[in-house]
Amino acid sequence: MGESIYHNITTPLASTELLEKFYAGQVLEKNTTNYLYQLMVECSRGLTWMKAGLPEGTELVHRTGISDRNENDLRAAMNDVGIFKLPNGNHIVLSVYLKDITEEREVTEKIIADITKSIWNYYTKK
Repeated sequence: MGESIYHNITTPLASTELLEKFYAGQVLEKNTTNYLYQLMVECSRGLTWMKAGLPEGTELVHRTGISDRNENDLRAAMNDVGIFKLPNGNHIVLSVYLKDITEEREVTEKIIADITKSIWNYYTKK
C-alpha cells in the first residue's frame, strides 16, 4: 500500500483572516455570530492545547482539528485556531497549524499551549 496523500484545505493566514472577520461580525448575521461564538467559547475539546497556554479564566473562542496517523505513524495535522481577549480589552486572533507530526500527541498539545503562552506573555508584558 502506498503512502497516504493529504493536505490542509486552508492556511493559517486564511483562518486568521476569517476569524478576524467573524469577530467583527462581518461573516454571519448577528444572532448566528453570537450563537457560534458561544459554541466556540464552550468548546470542550483541546483543553490542553491553546487553552492551557492562557491564564485561568481567560475567554477563548476556538476550534481544534486533528488528523489520524498514517501507515508510517505520521500525523498529517494538528490545529487550533482561536480568539482570546487581553486584559487591556484588545483581542488576539491566533491560528496554530502543525503538520507532519512525529511527536506523541501530548508533546504536540504542549507545543500549541507554549506558542499560545508566548503570544500572551508578549502582549501582556509590562
